[in-house]
Amino acid sequence: DDVLRDTLIETSFDSLNFDSSLTQEVYEIAVMIPFFFDENNARMERCPPIGDCPIYSHTLNALDFHHGVMLAIDSLKHAGLNVIVRVYDTKHDTAVVRGILNKSEFSEIDLIIGPFYANQIKLVREFAKTKRIQLICPIPVSNKALFNNPFVTKMTASTPTQIKFMAEEIARRYYDQNVIIVRNQKNDKDEYYYRTFKKAFLEELKKYPNRYLDSAKETYINTKGSRLSTVESKMVLDKNNLIVVPSQSVGHVSDFFTKLSSTMNSNPYRSYSLQVFGLEDWDEFPTIDEKYKNKFKLSLVTSGYVEYEDPKVVEFIRNYRGKYSTDPGNFSFIGFDAAFINLKGILLYGKAFSNYYPYLNNTGFNTNSFFEKVDLKGGYENKSVFMIRYEDYTVIKE
Repeated sequence: DDVLRDTLIETSFDSLNFDSSLTQEVYEIAVMIPFFFDENNARMERCPPIGDCPIYSHTLNALDFHHGVMLAIDSLKHAGLNVIVRVYDTKHDTAVVRGILNKSEFSEIDLIIGPFYANQIKLVREFAKTKRIQLICPIPVSNKALFNNPFVTKMTASTPTQIKFMAEEIARRYYDQNVIIVRNQKNDKDEYYYRTFKKAFLEELKKYPNRYLDSAKETYINTKGSRLSTVESKMVLDKNNLIVVPSQSVGHVSDFFTKLSSTMNSNPYRSYSLQVFGLEDWDEFPTIDEKYKNKFKLSLVTSGYVEYEDPKVVEFIRNYRGKYSTDPGNFSFIGFDAAFINLKGILLYGKAFSNYYPYLNNTGFNTNSFFEKVDLKGGYENKSVFMIRYEDYTVIKE
């Protein structure tokens, strides 16, 4: 496939130090996915005789992920990768995972991609450490999974890593503007995110002598009244007001937008310049209306986003359709990126490829690759992060 060959070319294999003494002719990889076939079949049996009967969403995600992984393998075969792929249905059941790990064939595995769930990852990470096999966590998981285990890699940046990036970006771009942070003291996790943002923002802001503020203005959501009076008192007319809400609480965020909308529909605030910054989870919050996202030019920090207008993505979709007779879902891109960068590593450097992550930075379809160890004895976190912004009912990747 042309797009896959192009992907290989752009990763600059020729600039990397290939060491044949570290590699082997054939590798065995395990792909551990919860397919939920039983649940899907049960739903199909309950389908009415007339009308659509869609595949169970979790089953579809698993199939998409599998297809993405297999496309990545196909692309790397052009560069000389030779693998035996073993796909295991984990069924979202730790007993099933234990059974998989006890299979004699599993002791021969050279790389593990998946599973998806934290309780399963906990089992597999110990196996991976004992057998010295790199385990790739393709979807969000706590950094606790990386603790004291260099054989675990997570493909997504943690929320604190994302918040730190957002704080530094806002300080760099808007050091001369009015930055307001809205904290949620009722939620311990949100309070931790608030402190993470505040510290990172302050450190970055010090680099700019012409800064408008020495630190972000702090406030909270007032409980009384329909307007956001606590934020109103922090806003200024002659600056862009950048309001940061580092919260994953649906209720807190919904209350914020409801009251902010009331404020911005009132004088004199309707003439104020304003932009809102939040976390990637917000994109899935059903209570945030699209009109709010666009009205307030909502910017979200994220570790993954597919630009469907990108010519390379368009070509990927064309090839995907040609092979699977359907369109790729988000998990197709997640699967491709997780498999491609790590199998490229194993092709070039063998099973110990994680030691060479600094040479394996890659531009993916959903996320880029920029791995760092969380500590000397720990695993690797992909710290690739960027911002997306809603404007004029389109999403712009910044």
